[in-house]
Amino acid sequence: MAADLPRQCARELLEVVPVIMQAIRAEMRRQGGGELSVPQLRSLIFLSNYPGASLTDLAEVLGLTTPSAFAIIKALLSKDLVTREESPVDRRRVSLRLTEQGEAILNRARGNTQDCIVQRLDSLSEPELTTIYAAFEHLRTVFVQ
Repeated sequence: MAADLPRQCARELLEVVPVIMQAIRAEMRRQGGGELSVPQLRSLIFLSNYPGASLTDLAEVLGLTTPSAFAIIKALLSKDLVTREESPVDRRRVSLRLTEQGEAILNRARGNTQDCIVQRLDSLSEPELTTIYAAFEHLRTVFVQ
Protein backbone atom coordinates (compact mmCIF):
# COMPACT_ATOMS: atom_id res chain seq x y z
CA MET A 1 0.00 0.00 0.00
CA ALA A 2 1.31 3.42 -0.89
CA ALA A 3 2.31 5.26 2.27
CA ASP A 4 0.38 8.35 1.21
CA LEU A 5 -2.88 6.52 0.42
CA PRO A 6 -4.33 6.74 3.98
CA ARG A 7 -3.58 10.49 3.97
CA GLN A 8 -5.31 10.89 0.59
CA CYS A 9 -8.34 8.96 1.87
CA ALA A 10 -8.45 11.12 5.00
CA ARG A 11 -8.32 14.28 2.88
CA GLU A 12 -11.18 13.02 0.69
CA LEU A 13 -13.27 12.13 3.76
CA LEU A 14 -12.69 15.60 5.23
CA GLU A 15 -13.79 17.20 1.97
CA VAL A 16 -16.73 14.97 1.03
CA VAL A 17 -18.38 14.08 4.35
CA PRO A 18 -19.22 17.71 5.31
CA VAL A 19 -20.81 18.27 1.88
CA ILE A 20 -22.88 15.10 2.25
CA MET A 21 -23.90 16.05 5.79
CA GLN A 22 -24.91 19.53 4.65
CA ALA A 23 -27.20 18.00 2.00
CA ILE A 24 -28.64 15.56 4.54
CA ARG A 25 -29.24 18.31 7.11
CA ALA A 26 -30.93 20.53 4.53
CA GLU A 27 -33.20 17.70 3.44
CA MET A 28 -33.97 16.64 7.02
CA ARG A 29 -34.85 20.24 7.85
CA ARG A 30 -37.12 20.39 4.81
CA GLN A 31 -38.71 17.05 5.67
CA GLY A 32 -39.20 18.15 9.25
CA GLY A 33 -41.74 20.59 7.88
CA GLY A 34 -39.57 23.59 8.59
CA GLU A 35 -40.97 23.52 12.12
CA LEU A 36 -37.85 21.92 13.54
CA SER A 37 -34.34 23.33 13.59
CA VAL A 38 -31.31 21.18 12.76
CA PRO A 39 -30.32 20.95 16.47
CA GLN A 40 -33.88 19.85 17.29
CA LEU A 41 -33.74 17.17 14.59
CA ARG A 42 -30.31 16.05 15.79
CA SER A 43 -31.75 15.84 19.31
CA LEU A 44 -34.59 13.63 18.09
CA ILE A 45 -32.11 11.38 16.28
CA PHE A 46 -29.92 11.10 19.37
CA LEU A 47 -32.87 10.32 21.64
CA SER A 48 -34.13 7.75 19.15
CA ASN A 49 -30.75 6.00 19.35
CA TYR A 50 -30.31 6.52 23.11
CA PRO A 51 -33.71 6.58 24.83
CA GLY A 52 -33.44 7.68 28.43
CA ALA A 53 -30.33 9.76 27.79
CA SER A 54 -29.69 12.71 30.07
CA LEU A 55 -29.65 16.38 29.17
CA THR A 56 -25.89 16.36 29.79
CA ASP A 57 -25.48 13.46 27.33
CA LEU A 58 -27.43 15.38 24.71
CA ALA A 59 -25.47 18.60 25.30
CA GLU A 60 -22.19 16.74 24.88
CA VAL A 61 -23.25 15.14 21.59
CA LEU A 62 -24.55 18.44 20.20
CA GLY A 63 -21.44 20.29 21.37
CA LEU A 64 -23.54 22.70 23.42
CA THR A 65 -23.73 23.85 27.01
CA THR A 66 -26.38 22.21 29.16
CA PRO A 67 -28.49 25.41 29.25
CA SER A 68 -28.44 25.57 25.43
CA ALA A 69 -29.45 21.91 25.18
CA PHE A 70 -32.20 22.60 27.72
CA ALA A 71 -33.59 25.34 25.45
CA ILE A 72 -33.79 22.81 22.60
CA ILE A 73 -35.49 20.23 24.83
CA LYS A 74 -37.88 22.86 26.16
CA ALA A 75 -39.01 23.59 22.59
CA LEU A 76 -39.39 19.86 21.85
CA LEU A 77 -41.36 19.38 25.08
CA SER A 78 -43.72 22.20 24.10
CA LYS A 79 -44.34 20.44 20.75
CA ASP A 80 -44.98 17.16 22.59
CA LEU A 81 -42.12 15.45 20.75
CA VAL A 82 -40.09 14.58 23.85
CA THR A 83 -40.84 13.60 27.43
CA ARG A 84 -38.64 14.14 30.43
CA GLU A 85 -38.68 12.03 33.53
CA GLU A 86 -36.94 12.92 36.77
CA SER A 87 -35.01 10.19 38.51
CA PRO A 88 -36.65 9.08 41.76
CA VAL A 89 -33.14 8.90 43.29
CA ASP A 90 -31.64 12.17 41.99
CA ARG A 91 -33.94 14.97 40.86
CA ARG A 92 -31.11 16.59 38.98
CA ARG A 93 -30.96 13.53 36.72
CA VAL A 94 -33.53 13.71 33.92
CA SER A 95 -34.19 10.97 31.37
CA LEU A 96 -35.33 12.09 27.93
CA ARG A 97 -37.41 10.04 25.51
CA LEU A 98 -39.22 10.58 22.25
CA THR A 99 -43.00 10.59 22.28
CA GLU A 100 -44.90 8.66 19.64
CA GLN A 101 -45.36 11.94 17.79
CA GLY A 102 -41.62 12.68 17.99
CA GLU A 103 -40.83 9.19 16.70
CA ALA A 104 -43.33 9.63 13.85
CA ILE A 105 -41.91 12.99 12.77
CA LEU A 106 -38.37 11.64 12.90
CA ASN A 107 -39.28 8.49 10.95
CA ARG A 108 -41.06 10.55 8.30
CA ALA A 109 -38.10 12.91 7.95
CA ARG A 110 -35.63 10.01 7.79
CA GLY A 111 -37.67 8.07 5.24
CA ASN A 112 -38.18 11.07 2.99
CA THR A 113 -34.53 12.05 3.29
CA GLN A 114 -33.49 8.51 2.40
CA ASP A 115 -35.75 8.68 -0.67
CA CYS A 116 -34.03 11.92 -1.68
CA ILE A 117 -30.60 10.30 -1.32
CA VAL A 118 -31.79 7.32 -3.38
CA GLN A 119 -32.73 9.73 -6.17
CA ARG A 120 -29.24 11.23 -6.09
CA LEU A 121 -27.57 7.81 -6.15
CA ASP A 122 -29.88 6.42 -8.82
CA SER A 123 -27.69 7.74 -11.64
CA LEU A 124 -24.73 5.62 -10.53
CA SER A 125 -24.04 2.20 -12.01
CA GLU A 126 -24.38 -1.00 -10.01
CA PRO A 127 -20.57 -1.45 -9.78
CA GLU A 128 -20.22 2.15 -8.52
CA LEU A 129 -22.92 1.61 -5.92
CA THR A 130 -21.35 -1.69 -4.86
CA THR A 131 -18.00 0.09 -4.38
CA ILE A 132 -19.60 2.85 -2.32
CA TYR A 133 -21.49 0.33 -0.19
CA ALA A 134 -18.31 -1.67 0.44
CA ALA A 135 -16.44 1.51 1.36
CA PHE A 136 -19.08 2.40 3.94
CA GLU A 137 -18.91 -1.09 5.41
CA HIS A 138 -15.15 -0.71 5.81
CA LEU A 139 -15.51 2.79 7.28
CA ARG A 140 -18.05 1.49 9.77
CA THR A 141 -15.48 -0.97 11.15
CA VAL A 142 -12.93 1.84 11.48
CA PHE A 143 -15.15 4.50 13.06
CA VAL A 144 -17.99 2.70 14.88
CA GLN A 145 -16.94 1.18 18.13
